[in-house]
Amino acid sequence: MSNSAVPIHPVQKGSALRIWMGLTIIALGAIGLAWWGTARPVAIKGTGEQFLAWNGHQSGVVTTKSGLQYKIIEKGEGDTHPTDADMVAVGYRGTLQNGTVFDENPQASFPVKGVVPGFSEAVKLMRRKSHYRFWIPSALGYGAQPPQGAPIPPNALLIFDVKLEDFRSEAEVQAMQQMMQQMQGAKGAGGAGAPSPEGAGAPPPEGAPGQ
Repeated sequence: MSNSAVPIHPVQKGSALRIWMGLTIIALGAIGLAWWGTARPVAIKGTGEQFLAWNGHQSGVVTTKSGLQYKIIEKGEGDTHPTDADMVAVGYRGTLQNGTVFDENPQASFPVKGVVPGFSEAVKLMRRKSHYRFWIPSALGYGAQPPQGAPIPPNALLIFDVKLEDFRSEAEVQAMQQMMQQMQGAKGAGGAGAPSPEGAGAPPPEGAPGQ
């Protein structure tokens, strides 16, 4: 009986190697897609540590030595950054890991050293007119004791979108505030139409006796 089937020729070593390499790449790609498909929802619903471990591998995300993560959305202007001696004027939006907004303010000002350590470290990375996104681990945020009444659970990861408008030294800001208070006081006294001693009617400067 004759056999008309076409025989399968043996594959040369070089060709076999290329085939195995191709199959390996395909397998790794499938594993990567499967991991990506499951890693993100697990990270979002998991602990803050799990989320940060996943997020640290995303494009543009930088992790500092403290564990703070950030991504530059707009670089901003100039080469200077706020310091602990400065006050900053910012707009910000704070969300939890599940997307819940817990705080938002388009115009806020405060001392750099007067906020949680993670936020303080974060704004010192920024330049004027820059826009950053920050992921603040619980240890650099509120830890196990969030502010009373705030919709923040214990040990929560905090996510902030921050736009830095400007920053000045605390001494400069205090001097400007005192000057404005004196000008408002002088204007009020002059409007009464009666002569008064210089500075009368103006509120005392911050920190003055009697406050």
